[in-house]
Amino acid sequence: MDEIQFENLTIENFDRLKAYLRHNNCTGLDGNEGSAIGHCLNLGYRFDPVTGKLDLSAERLPENLQALPPELRVKAGSRLLANAMGVGRPALQMTLATTTTYPNKPNRYGVYDYVTAWVTNSTGHPFTFKDQNLDHGTMFFYASTIDPNASVAQMFEADSTKLSGLGVGGSVDYIWADNATVMTISFFLNTIYTHTFTVGFSTTALSSTVSDTDPSLDGYTYLNPKITITT
Repeated sequence: MDEIQFENLTIENFDRLKAYLRHNNCTGLDGNEGSAIGHCLNLGYRFDPVTGKLDLSAERLPENLQALPPELRVKAGSRLLANAMGVGRPALQMTLATTTTYPNKPNRYGVYDYVTAWVTNSTGHPFTFKDQNLDHGTMFFYASTIDPNASVAQMFEADSTKLSGLGVGGSVDYIWADNATVMTISFFLNTIYTHTFTVGFSTTALSSTVSDTDPSLDGYTYLNPKITITT
């Protein structure tokens, strides 16, 4: 059984985790203690809203995680759940070692479509993850902060649901250092012929160019666009 502990969480963090698990068809998410049960997941949880401590124990995991060696499985699961809650790394755990070299082409069994967004931040100021909303699929990974002057850094990976033919689609928001300019990345990928990818800003403070917006087929279908942001 894999066990993970998070500390200093807010009730909002915990609510985001429950919303993420419900989005992935899990039940048993009433109250602060119980088990989230899904098609390939059995995750026990106990949350103390006073101390902000969350204890998780995984009795059953999705195949792509279960197949990993224990030390890598815990790191990957920890990072995935931290991302879902919008927080940093859990207590006493290392972050997930994600591919940082373009392009990243994961190949998890039964997951047919992958969108990975990459960014060059030429604004001199950081971006912070704000929100994500998926119509189809799962947010597997996102960077909580895009550093100033980041060069071809991976922003996020969104995957289609396992064994689904609906593709992956939705939007991801990052907010700039002025706390007013929101960058919204909207995307959809199902086949190499059915896809969209756009970047928009809530103010005129920034602009962007996007390249590599054509999907590729390499066993599975990949969309790996590069965004360059300027003032």
